[in-house]
Amino acid sequence: MSQVEGQASKPQRLTGRDTASIDEKGRLALGAKNRDRLGPNFVLSKGKNGCLCIYPEPRWRVIEEAFEQFPPHSDAYEQYTRVIGPNIAADMNCDGQGRIVIPPYLRNASGLEGNILILGCIDRIELWPEHEYAMFEKDPENYGDENRAMFRRLYMELKLA
Repeated sequence: MSQVEGQASKPQRLTGRDTASIDEKGRLALGAKNRDRLGPNFVLSKGKNGCLCIYPEPRWRVIEEAFEQFPPHSDAYEQYTRVIGPNIAADMNCDGQGRIVIPPYLRNASGLEGNILILGCIDRIELWPEHEYAMFEKDPENYGDENRAMFRRLYMELKLA
């Protein structure tokens, strides 16, 4: 794909649905299309529904920059950073076989083991245990209410919503 000189290309969207198995070392193979679209570096973060999100590095920088505009000493900011910060793995990339290695603390926080559902969600990839996503699909409005309510409250306090 060519670029008009002086204009940055738009990021390619992360799409599709796939399944894969995570091995005992936390390795998960991603399809070539989404692996290419993620780029060479990406960020893993626990999502507000409990799944694991994979963000291309440029998209993650936009999220960080938006967050940095808020007062760093507000209670909401401090609570949000306590929830999000420990559940991020930055500077990630795929190994030579197209696998990502998910750190144990993120596998545990997201319940990732065995068969994993891989969802392309336009600006990120979400990783779900298959049984958890089945529960989410049955009642997406109420799934993970307790966790989402905390995020909504913090978003509102920070005026992120």
